[in-house]
Amino acid sequence: MKWQATALLFGLTLGVAQPISAVVLPNFAPVVTAKAAADADTTSTDTDDADEVQGSFGTSHFYMKSDGVLHFGAGTFDDLRFFANYGDESQMGRVLVTDDGVNLNDYGVAIGKGANTHEAALIAAKKITRIVLDGPVTAPVNSNNLFDNLPNLTGIDNLNLLNTTQVTSMDHMLAGLPKVTSLDVSKFDTSRVTTLASMFSGDKILSSVDVSNFETPNLINAGYMFNRDAALKEVNFAKATFSKSVVLNSLIAHTGVEKIGLKDFAGNTSGIFNQASALKQFSMDFSASTQTTGNLPNVKATDEYTGKWRAVGKGTVGNPLGQTFDSGADVFSDRINQITGMETYVWEPVTPVIEPTTPDVDPATPVVPTESAQPVTVHYVDNDGKKLADDVTLTGKLGASYQAEELGFSGYKLASTDGQAKGTFTTNQQSVTFHYAPDLVSGGDADTIAPLTSVVYATKKISLYSSKNFSKKARKVTYSKQKRTNRPMFVVTGYAKSKQGYKRYKVKDVNHESKTDGKTGYITTKHAYVAPVYYAVKHKKIQVINPKGVNSYKNKALKTHKVKHYKKGQTLNVKKIVSYHLTTRYQLTNGKYVTANKKLVIAK
Repeated sequence: MKWQATALLFGLTLGVAQPISAVVLPNFAPVVTAKAAADADTTSTDTDDADEVQGSFGTSHFYMKSDGVLHFGAGTFDDLRFFANYGDESQMGRVLVTDDGVNLNDYGVAIGKGANTHEAALIAAKKITRIVLDGPVTAPVNSNNLFDNLPNLTGIDNLNLLNTTQVTSMDHMLAGLPKVTSLDVSKFDTSRVTTLASMFSGDKILSSVDVSNFETPNLINAGYMFNRDAALKEVNFAKATFSKSVVLNSLIAHTGVEKIGLKDFAGNTSGIFNQASALKQFSMDFSASTQTTGNLPNVKATDEYTGKWRAVGKGTVGNPLGQTFDSGADVFSDRINQITGMETYVWEPVTPVIEPTTPDVDPATPVVPTESAQPVTVHYVDNDGKKLADDVTLTGKLGASYQAEELGFSGYKLASTDGQAKGTFTTNQQSVTFHYAPDLVSGGDADTIAPLTSVVYATKKISLYSSKNFSKKARKVTYSKQKRTNRPMFVVTGYAKSKQGYKRYKVKDVNHESKTDGKTGYITTKHAYVAPVYYAVKHKKIQVINPKGVNSYKNKALKTHKVKHYKKGQTLNVKKIVSYHLTTRYQLTNGKYVTANKKLVIAK
């Protein structure tokens, strides 16, 4: 390693006040440090900027000016001076302060002021504000910690000029860069790499890093790869492969990553999503993976999300229609998750997003300019023809294509479709009707969206508002938390969204023995506060909790042919659960029917 340090730096170290015009070190042309007017016309073979340190890293010549910008010329970095990792040391800092024999050079002695190599490297690392590759540079086979631990670095220019073809290890290669916002690794060749462990960890404000071109046929370990990258929102491994032996523990732990794609995945999922609390969407094929817990966080129920994971299936990210999962553990359970092939999993939205598409007119489709296209109306109804959601009107140009989107409802499954769900706009009005049947087996008690005209009750203290935008001024009535049998009930008459985008039920108070009976307004749809009154899952036994008891009937209408009265506290054996309009009934083992109202009976 051949080194030069500035005359000013040595002057300060030796206590010399006057400027020194030049210092000559072995094998380098003189470096001039112009510090006085009399020296202004003195020339330098490299640069006229003071406080410069320069040398070579392998065959790549480098220099750093007083502004902390470190330049590397074309060449090959060697790994002869790579250090045994101290955890907080910097490879670039060590390059600046050591010679080829890994001993402190003059610059290291000057800035370290008697410190050892490790301490001098840390001081030097803090001086680096930016790195610039001025020509093609070949990275060493072992590139562990290559640009690690540079606390004041703001970026690396021309990182696309770094040739990584021969690299086998990138452990902590670009980690510990708390001031870097983006890294261009899109040209990295990772075909020989065996470890990407902690490659970007600790890059606190890193918001952009493109790994979509990473190909990883030899990868063994990528654990903690993005650990604590709080500003990062998306990771896409579009070309990477993950064999069953690959370790991916805590891949995106403590990050802001909301979306990750794992296209070719057969890896060990153990702990892959540990501490990935921001994750809302991921894509992978479980059928080929070593399927274990994965530590996928559960979804918290809010005004926007139901508290479940859901596969997109034939739907969209905004309107998923695939299998639902009550917990993150269920998604990774090979007993529960039977999905094969590539699938995308998302937080299930409370309000599915229907995005009608009205593509441009197909040039091959003749269009009559003198006639106008008529709309297509989409209906969502149950088996009895009752609306489950507001109609959607699709519009477009004559001859343009349309697609009516199937909407998912908790507790229901699509039974049939009337009309053409996919077609073209014509001069005649068209309609599409999606018919839904109750899905009582998978509906569960955690259903969050209640269909129109169904009944919900408050499980906690809530208020009824005159506006969909909740405020003290808009509050009409407050309902205190009540025992199960006295919980306030409401009929859902519509839906609305607040200006913040929160879903609301438009309701009518149906508490007939209360002064609030008949009042109308808006309440929250949050499942933690409001739930359907009727059970949607079969239970083997139920117990009567209504103080007045319940009656059994010969038919599920529960209106005529009363058979028997059951007192409070009696336990009844259940054969199955059946639907009746937008409510449900339990059929007992004796063939008779009783209510499935949660205020009157409770599952055992």
